[in-house]
Amino acid sequence: MRNDAPFIDVNCGQFTNPDIAAIEIFGSEKGSFTGAIDKQGLLELADEGIIFLDEAHALGPHQTMLLKIIEEGVLRRVGGRTGKKLNVIIIAASTKDLQKELMPELYQRLAKYTLHLEPLRNRPNEEKQAMLQVFLKQYEESSKKIYGINLKLSVTPSATDMLISSNYPRNIRQFRDAVNASVDAAAPPIFNVVDQSTPLNVVVDNQHIPQDIVVNISCPPTSTYKISSPQKHFSSNQYIDKKIVALRTQGYGPRKIANILRSEGINVEYYHITYRLTKLNLDH
Repeated sequence: MRNDAPFIDVNCGQFTNPDIAAIEIFGSEKGSFTGAIDKQGLLELADEGIIFLDEAHALGPHQTMLLKIIEEGVLRRVGGRTGKKLNVIIIAASTKDLQKELMPELYQRLAKYTLHLEPLRNRPNEEKQAMLQVFLKQYEESSKKIYGINLKLSVTPSATDMLISSNYPRNIRQFRDAVNASVDAAAPPIFNVVDQSTPLNVVVDNQHIPQDIVVNISCPPTSTYKISSPQKHFSSNQYIDKKIVALRTQGYGPRKIANILRSEGINVEYYHITYRLTKLNLDH
C-alpha cells in the first residue's frame, strides 16, 4: 500500500435508513431509481486504500453487496449494470455483536482478524488517566487554534479520581464530554481573557464536574440499610446521604466520613463523599 493511500472512515449508523447508507457507500447509477444520479460511493474513494465501516450492522439488507466486493473484488453501484474492479481493505466495527448481526458468509470473511475492545468500565485506571491527559491536550490545542488562547489545564487528584471512577454508559465519548464540560466550568469566559498571549492556568476541581454527566454508581441501588427503627428502611443512597449530612454537621471531612462508613460495611470512596457534599451544598 502506498504512503498516500486513502483512508475513508464512515459511520453506517448515521444514515436514516439502510438504502441511504448503501447509496453513500456503494454509489448509484443515473436512472436506476427516481432521482438517481451518477454518484461515486465511498468505497470507490477508498480504492487502493482502506475503508472503515463503523456500526456495520446498519447495512441491513445490503450486506450482499459488500460480500460480492470481498469475494470478487468488483463493485457494482446501486442500480448499476456493470462492475468496477476494486482493491480495498475493509475494516468493520460495531457496538453490537457482528456475528449475530451479519450474514454468516459475510462475517466469516470479515472476521479473519478480529479485535475486541473492552468497554470503558473494564479498562484499568492507568489507561483512563492517559485518556484524560489526551482530552486535556486536545482541549488546549483547540483553544489555541480557534481562539488563540494559551490554556494550561490541570485536574486536582480528587477530581481526577472522580472522573476516572465514574460510570459512562456511552463509553469514551461520554468520558470525553465529561472532561470537556468540566474544563468549560472551570475556565473563564473567552471574552474575559484580556491577554491571550500569556498562558492561562485552569484547574479543574470537584465542583466543576457536571452532575448530569457523571453518574455515581458506587453503591447498588437495590440494597437497603436499617436506620433507627427496624420497620423503617431507606434506599442505600438515601441512607448514605443522611449519614453524610450528619457526619459533616459534626465537623468530619470526606476522608473521615469515608472511614466511618467503611467501618459500617459501606464502601464509598472519599472523592465520592466530596461529590455528594457538593451535590448537597455541604462542601464548605
